[in-house]
Amino acid sequence: MSTTAPPPHEIPALIEPEEPHLDDLRARVAAAVSVFTDDEVAGWEEERVFPEELYDRLRDSGLLGLTVPVEYGGEGQGVREACVVLEELAYRCGVGAAICQMFVNGPPRAIYRLGDEAIRQRYLPGVADGSRYFSIAMSEPHAGSAVTELTSYLEPDGDGYRLHGSKCYITGGMRADAFLVFCRAQGTTGSKGLGAVVIERGQEGFTTDIMPAKMGGNAIPESVLTFDGVRIDPEAVVLTPDPTSSAAAMKMLRQFNPERCGNAAMALGIARAALERAIGYSRERQQFHREICEFQGIQWKLADMATRFDAARLLLARASASEEGGFPVTRLVMQAKIAANEAAEFICREAMQIHGHWGYCRDLPVERHYRDARGLAIGGGTLETNRNVLAAEVLGRRFDQRPSRPGTNGSGPAASASTPEIPSLVPELSPELEVIRVRAADVAAANLADAQRWDDEEIFPESSWIRMRDAGLLGLTVPKAYGGEGLGVLEACIVLEELSVTCMSSAMVAQMYLNGPPRAVLALGTEAQRRQYLPGTPTGERYWSIAISEPQAGSSATELQTRLEPDGEGYRLHGGKCYITGGMRADTYLVFCRLAGTTGAKGIGAVIVERGQDGFAEPQTQPKMGGRGVGEAVLGFDGIRIEPGAVIVPADPTSSKGAAIMLRQFNPERCGNAAMCVGVARAALADSLLHLRTRQQFGKELAEFQGLQWKVADMSIALDAARALNHRAAASDEGGFPITRYTAMAKIYANEAGKFICDEAVQLHGHAGYCRELPVERYYRDVRGMGLGGGTTEIMRNVLAGEVIGRRFSQR
Repeated sequence: MSTTAPPPHEIPALIEPEEPHLDDLRARVAAAVSVFTDDEVAGWEEERVFPEELYDRLRDSGLLGLTVPVEYGGEGQGVREACVVLEELAYRCGVGAAICQMFVNGPPRAIYRLGDEAIRQRYLPGVADGSRYFSIAMSEPHAGSAVTELTSYLEPDGDGYRLHGSKCYITGGMRADAFLVFCRAQGTTGSKGLGAVVIERGQEGFTTDIMPAKMGGNAIPESVLTFDGVRIDPEAVVLTPDPTSSAAAMKMLRQFNPERCGNAAMALGIARAALERAIGYSRERQQFHREICEFQGIQWKLADMATRFDAARLLLARASASEEGGFPVTRLVMQAKIAANEAAEFICREAMQIHGHWGYCRDLPVERHYRDARGLAIGGGTLETNRNVLAAEVLGRRFDQRPSRPGTNGSGPAASASTPEIPSLVPELSPELEVIRVRAADVAAANLADAQRWDDEEIFPESSWIRMRDAGLLGLTVPKAYGGEGLGVLEACIVLEELSVTCMSSAMVAQMYLNGPPRAVLALGTEAQRRQYLPGTPTGERYWSIAISEPQAGSSATELQTRLEPDGEGYRLHGGKCYITGGMRADTYLVFCRLAGTTGAKGIGAVIVERGQDGFAEPQTQPKMGGRGVGEAVLGFDGIRIEPGAVIVPADPTSSKGAAIMLRQFNPERCGNAAMCVGVARAALADSLLHLRTRQQFGKELAEFQGLQWKVADMSIALDAARALNHRAAASDEGGFPITRYTAMAKIYANEAGKFICDEAVQLHGHAGYCRELPVERYYRDVRGMGLGGGTTEIMRNVLAGEVIGRRFSQR
């Protein structure tokens, strides 16, 4: 975006306030770079001129020393703080982020973690005050992604070495005055004998040459480095090469993790700028006599852009705050980088498309955003290499990417085929939440033996319902005053994920207790109504169902025809409902309806109907594709008497408040829907990982085929991103219900991630996955319905677009 001018229309903020110290960092970035205009930034790019004035402002702001420990003159901040700074810089001034990255996540961090105290004292103070500009030198003409094939070597020379070789694509190499060079001991190959040294500009035998212009980021040209016997003194050796060990190689690869987090942060900063411009332009540009944001296709684009942006940001926040041997956790870093790189490319591409041909011209920053985002998917390890690494983390074994050798099939040692050790997919939770998860997991484990039978025979999971009742899960979200535990939507979602891992039907039962009508009665009803209806929920004396859908009112919920006719102090209820989940088993229904004679959003209310009332027809079942242990029902109401005490939301013919309440009370249910998708997807991925580790074809494990490794890598990203979005939504609050924007994002992403993961699981299992002998066939059917219930993904995109764009759209 412009570093000075606001977007033409007031649009909702794309990021929320964070912890105070993080917000302060964003303010420092803004103060440092807001003086530069888009024209100046574009000029640096076009002319391939290093922005010295920008560098000076970053140095004077203290941001360059952000992660240098305090004892060496810096601020001692972590990777999380560095990523906040980099995202904000990339949002405002991409070249500023590229400069800062080398300081906050590059060689100085590696020197601190891998070097000795003398090395730190020698180099880090200059980084903190900005007088020493480091660049990292890894890539070579024949060693890009295959970093263990480095050929630059150290020749022993007295108590030191002589460095020979060359490097290419070195970002900042024309401006840097110090370089962290990765190389190897003379005469070694592969992963053994690798090390790292520091060389400085001006040393004899060291030359730098500018490389041709690249697609983006040209204000910091890349260079070729040549080492012709450069003297390396002992005090310049950061990582001593050991010809007998590959330990240095592992350290070398792990030290890339902060840089990869920073790469992801920069991608998201660029994406944020592109998305903000696209939203603003959609409000400003008119075609066919209306704003282009009024076209549903544009709305859906913006909804998807915002969802992918938030999903990647949540993964990055988790990765950058993690720690494993002094560096962020590899699995989490790979997920974040892949998600952020691909989200940024998608968002920038769609931003250009929304701007039309103008977005393709250099008049607008979106063209530069598109080019800059593309390069980030190559730097810090290509997406392909990132997927290789992530697949190994997910599958629990390492894979050699070199050509197969006899007897090896191109892989490292395999685990025992009978008992492969698969890394856990269970989420890491706080101790309090873990206690709740374990309670649900115990019930889920007991359900496993009967889950397939309940589905096959389409019978209600009665024994599961009893287990959930006895474990106290049914009353988890009912306040203590009414016999429950008084917990929130997040705790409910943790329970629902666990239950869905073994039996979606059991989770569907729990959903109505945890996130359905009882929550609406609590939030919207009177104290008398709460005392009447809630105490029977924890004990299972009441089985709830919610009744909204009608034959002519599905997604268009304000077209309800079920009506209330005044009858003395109460009403008579007439009409019918369809697709009512749990309706065949329920005894208490929260029915949304309208006052007779009203239309549209006005006059909508909600009442409670109990099975057995006069005029309540016996429910008729509707067979369905999945979740078949909890039947769907058609309900009929023929003049059912509704007493005043059974009216939860009064139907006001002059107000649309009831419609707004109806839509908002869906939010807990939508969070639960997303949690169930995460649970069944987790089961599908776990089954797939085990299958790849035990199934052999062509004389080797399926897990050894790179294409299948990439599949499970992408499945793991989708799973964790869906859970992160869901937990954020479930923990939020807006008038007693989860925030609509977060909820819509969570449901869209989880519904589609669930379908993607379960579909891939079927594919990975081959024809066996298509047969009912394996549970993946059931997972596929179960998850498919989740994108229809609680608001279709299409309706969710309409809702989310309104939240993102900052205005409401009528679908009429």
